[in-house]
Amino acid sequence: MKLNWHTIREVIRVDLLTMRGGKKNGALVAVLIFLVFCLAAGFMISPVASLYLPFILGGFFVPTLFHNEMKYHSEKMWSLLPIQRRDLVNARFLLSYGLYAAVSLVVYLLMLLSMRLELWYRVTDENMIDIISLVAKGMGMSKMGFFNMVYFAAVTAGMIFMGSTLRTYFRDPEALRTQMNLGAKGKSRIGSKKEITAAAVILGLFIVGALAVTGILPIIPAIRPVTYVFRQLAGAADGVIFGVILLTVAVFQVMVYYIGTLIDYDKREL
Repeated sequence: MKLNWHTIREVIRVDLLTMRGGKKNGALVAVLIFLVFCLAAGFMISPVASLYLPFILGGFFVPTLFHNEMKYHSEKMWSLLPIQRRDLVNARFLLSYGLYAAVSLVVYLLMLLSMRLELWYRVTDENMIDIISLVAKGMGMSKMGFFNMVYFAAVTAGMIFMGSTLRTYFRDPEALRTQMNLGAKGKSRIGSKKEITAAAVILGLFIVGALAVTGILPIIPAIRPVTYVFRQLAGAADGVIFGVILLTVAVFQVMVYYIGTLIDYDKREL
């Protein structure tokens, strides 16, 4: 499939202009505040704080980029323009993942600088990176290798999350608009069944994990063979192989979302 690069560039330019337009883009402001907070925590407390950033950005990138379009219900505008649907999908996947990759890379490089400067010693005596060093040593890895592995895991989760959000937006913008509570005019929204289920699952996993760590539930001995295999895989090449595997899984999952988006958007009535 040959890409129409001229059309893709024009769509990206319009999306960037639309994102900055309007009186206020609350999603953009929230993302920028969260970005600054995570970077400050990464330098002053521990680089571990940056792990939340790629994961959270995966869920907020699409609402941030297309906030004004969702807010003013202008997504149908594209059906009036001489543009093929696959070009719009290509442009927005490239824009979303291009910006996501750039931000994730910049944050990663800044956190490598943080690990070298170790400014947190001037702020507090407690240092989470020392705890990470102990965990990494137990897995046969360096602290840099362990940090790379968990950062790649966060990026993987963010990429998959963003692909799912993009597909939802192209398939049913109203569903995403409802999730983001746009146009509600101050009315609170009751969580959907999926959100309640997800929250219940997360809470359940947290409780089970706490009971396992305290020894109330004898889960750790039962999963010891699995953890042994994981440690061997994670420790290979100081976590690089495991990180590459995670990113490969993310790329394939994004391709699934991309193909599904092309099919869904082509069938959708505009």
